[in-house]
Parts: sequence; C-alpha cells; structure tokens
Amino acid sequence: MDFNSIYQNQSSMGIVEHLVPYKKSASSMIKALGVAISAIVLSALCVYLCVFLFPGLVSLLPLIFVGICMILWYMWRYVKVEYEYSIFSGELDVDAIFGQRQRKDILTVDLKKASKLARYDQQNIPFTKTPDIKKTYVATSDPASEDTYFLIFQSEGNEKNVLILDAPEKVLKAIRQSNPSVFRV
Repeated sequence: MDFNSIYQNQSSMGIVEHLVPYKKSASSMIKALGVAISAIVLSALCVYLCVFLFPGLVSLLPLIFVGICMILWYMWRYVKVEYEYSIFSGELDVDAIFGQRQRKDILTVDLKKASKLARYDQQNIPFTKTPDIKKTYVATSDPASEDTYFLIFQSEGNEKNVLILDAPEKVLKAIRQSNPSVFRV
C-alpha cells in the first residue's frame, strides 16, 4: 500500500492532518542569536573563572566546554519549531515538533465548543484581545500569512481561549464539517 492510498483512506475516514513547516522569522533569528551569545558569554565566563579565580580547575575546562555544548544543543532544538494539526472525530489536536525530533501535545480543541473562526488580519485582531480571553495559543510559523486564522473556543474549564493557526483549505473544510456555524470570514 503506497502513501497516497493511505492518505486517501485517512481523508475518507475523516482524518485531516496538516504540518506547518518552520520558517525563519525575526523572532526565530533573535532566539538563535540569543543561544549563540549565551554560548560565547558562558564560555568566556568559564575561562575567566578557571584561569584567574580557580587555577586548579583549568584541567576541567574541556569537560566544562562539553557540558556547555550539550546545554546549547538542547536549547538549539527549541529554536526550530514546526506545528502539526490533526482533525478527527470533531477534535483538533495541535502538536509542536521541536528540532524535527521531539513532539509535544499543545492542546486538543473540541470543535463543537468553538464559537468563531476567522482570518487573522488587522480587522479581526481585536476579537483575539478581548478581556474575556484567558489564553492565546500561537501555532503558526508566520502570523502575517494569508492562511493564518484564529479560532475562539471554550476550554474544559469553560474559559474562552484563542488558537492562532495556519489553515489551508483542507483544514478549513474539516473544521466546517465538524462545526458549520463557527466559520466566519
């Protein structure tokens, strides 16, 4: 069985998946720069401490540098983030994928409890900033993209939340099928 037939079977069963690829942006560049500057500052600090304040620890410098590299490698994974949406049985699952290796479940939205889906543009942004919104989840690589939408929904604790997501036509269609009254342009 090939990939296309598996995908068609999933679509016919009501499963829709979408991967939002990583895009370089100003915030990701700032994060990467922060990690690089942290490496330089931490390395300089260790050298200073080992050479001038604790000369007996100079022999441990290679081990300290290996430790610094491990910490920075761990931090670097969180600079490159992709998102995956899965819609099945009226629920939208949002996962974050860090460094193309580690997956973390961000949230699950019962689409029957969603109240509004609209394009995330200058005209509609005020709907996402009202005082009754308790939490905003951002699961998009570019909030200024034309495919960026927001979804207002009730959480399990009956709090109003917002999800900002990239929604191509297949995702919009699946949300419409799960809750036809939620869609507004």
